[in-house]
Amino acid sequence: MGRQLRNKIIIFFLSSTFLTGCGIYDFAKCFSGKVDPTWKKDDSEISLEFPLPKSLEMFALEEDGSSIQHEYIVFPLDKNSRTNPPLLLLHELPGLTRKTLNFAHWLSEEGFTVYAPLLFGKLAEESKVKGFVQYFASQEWIPFVEKKISFQSQGKEDEDFVGKTRPIHHWLRKFVKMIQDDHSNQTIGVIGMCLTGASPLALLDNKNIQKVVVAQPTLPFMFWGTGYDYRSLGLSGLELSNAIKRVKIGGIKILGTRFLNDCLAKREKHEYMQAIFGKKFIDAELLDYVYSNGKVRAGEKTEENEAVPYRAHSTLVGDWQDYVSHPSEKLRSKIVSFFRKS
Repeated sequence: MGRQLRNKIIIFFLSSTFLTGCGIYDFAKCFSGKVDPTWKKDDSEISLEFPLPKSLEMFALEEDGSSIQHEYIVFPLDKNSRTNPPLLLLHELPGLTRKTLNFAHWLSEEGFTVYAPLLFGKLAEESKVKGFVQYFASQEWIPFVEKKISFQSQGKEDEDFVGKTRPIHHWLRKFVKMIQDDHSNQTIGVIGMCLTGASPLALLDNKNIQKVVVAQPTLPFMFWGTGYDYRSLGLSGLELSNAIKRVKIGGIKILGTRFLNDCLAKREKHEYMQAIFGKKFIDAELLDYVYSNGKVRAGEKTEENEAVPYRAHSTLVGDWQDYVSHPSEKLRSKIVSFFRKS
């Protein structure tokens, strides 16, 4: 590798770090040490509960001389059966994995039309490394592009803002409008997880979105963290003000979830959402227990938090377990009820 190219790569990495933060330190700290070795299977060992389509649909945003395009999959797979209320499911850092696809399929069987865009990685493949690389390399997640954000209420445009937002959020806004066109007179629910955890809040400028789930939000990735960083949701000031305004007007409900000892999705984020959204924020934190040298510490494992090891992170997908009494299974049921209630 030539010195000039190497220097460009170093400069790009450092600039990305200071623009968006870097999760290397927290990521290593949170996942170092001993955890329950029997806890979960590799995603490659998971069987899909449906046949994968031969090709995915594509949605492109071309504007100001730039283009962002992503494939997406919709459940049910049969286009003639997509009449149920729509849900937008945003995947985690490891990608649109087999576990995530099964979750989307399960949600469709519970009575929703589920839209799941492939934001990075390959379909049905899990890779945290590829997620990190594409996060920094694509620049779609770096909040430096100015875009116009319209706040809408009761079908009328209330205010226009011009501010810095992540380009991927602008793509998601257009994607939501496509969903809206396909589901006239239906409200849209949004679930964000991990890297996309707080993204549903950025989409509240659309009046048809009235309920969102913020699951274990991790942005901004920071190499070192301060109190402000830990409670930050990684949104622009204008995106956050839109969300707060929608909540004040009424009709918006926000459900937040994380594991108690998750050191990536900090407790401070829940406390911050509770402070700014008040009673409209539902705190659905899950308990876990602490592993030390491969054993459960005395007094820290109960029936309620059984089989949820310390450092569990993915409440709905990666650390979910499919038996009735498990906290993560109860959470899935709670989320279905959350979206069904008028």
